[in-house]
Amino acid sequence: MNSPMPDPLGSGHRPPGEGGVNSPVAPAERVGPMRLLLGLVGVAGILFGAWGVLTNQGTSPPLAIVPWWIGVVVLHDGIIAPVTIGLGWLITHLLPRPVRAPVQAAGVTAGLIALFAVPLLLRQGQGFPGGTLLTRNYAANVVGLLVLVIAVVAVGSVVRALLRRRVPVRTDPVDPR
Repeated sequence: MNSPMPDPLGSGHRPPGEGGVNSPVAPAERVGPMRLLLGLVGVAGILFGAWGVLTNQGTSPPLAIVPWWIGVVVLHDGIIAPVTIGLGWLITHLLPRPVRAPVQAAGVTAGLIALFAVPLLLRQGQGFPGGTLLTRNYAANVVGLLVLVIAVVAVGSVVRALLRRRVPVRTDPVDPR
């Protein structure tokens, strides 16, 4: 009789195909209604986008979009994903456990700030009909916002560490009454 394969990562999950509650890959027949609904919403969104591109060829020619899609894939798969994986590895291996979650939250926040700020920074100085848009120093504002995020995480981590030191850890069993 064959015994189940050992888990090479030690994560408690059995290898795919072994089944069971802890299996990281659920069999197809166990797809829940919410997952099916979200999948249908995703497919509907893709079809809506494709329909919009194909029916508005005057404003968005399909062949003009191809270089953008290639650029997005290269940017994500070649730069964003490897940098994110590397930063996650560094956070996991270099930082103490109590600090990891706040640093990860700051990283996600900084990434979202950058996602919204980059278009503004790239368009700065280019005129608009209103003349009042994009007249601020967005680079300084983005840096200030990132410094604020880092400061909040640093202060929060220090407060959390101090509170953990003050709260005594109970070693005796709690009376069940």
